[in-house]
Amino acid sequence: MSLPVFEIADALRAAVSSADRPRVLLKAPTGSGKSTEVPGMLLDAGVQGMILVVEPRRMAARLLAGWVAKQRGTSVGREVGHAVRFDSKYGNETKILYLTDGVFQRWIQDDPQLHGIGAVIFDEFHERSLHADVALALCREAQQVLRPDLRILIMSATLDMPQLTSLLNAKSVVSEGRQYPV
Repeated sequence: MSLPVFEIADALRAAVSSADRPRVLLKAPTGSGKSTEVPGMLLDAGVQGMILVVEPRRMAARLLAGWVAKQRGTSVGREVGHAVRFDSKYGNETKILYLTDGVFQRWIQDDPQLHGIGAVIFDEFHERSLHADVALALCREAQQVLRPDLRILIMSATLDMPQLTSLLNAKSVVSEGRQYPV
């Protein structure tokens, strides 16, 4: 299956691997493949360490982990896992982990250096919450002070690109395509 997000794969990989600005904004319409394909693109592009995908809802984290695991020919808890309140399936071999913003906030407070983490993706960023905002602030601080190699990617269908690009000193990538009308 060829999703519209594949059209910007090279631009996304280049932006994420940039050493001067390791923060990236991705704006792409609903149904373009952001949540399901971008984490795998980063993994396949050689991002070192686990890729965390921060979701605003538990159901989304669990369902996305299941779908992505199936697409990658594995089961949940192996290469692809999830961590939500009262339910976690991941292990030492997990490379892509879908988790809620509340769980991520607790993780980064317990381990501010995010040992073993290569990239943090904030998905559905338009669904702002106190957990997500605090988690992003802690993640940016970790990147600036402790982990300049940490990659941060913020994704949504409705980002205010000029304001966020300036505020976060981030590169921006935009995908226009959509697989199905939504």
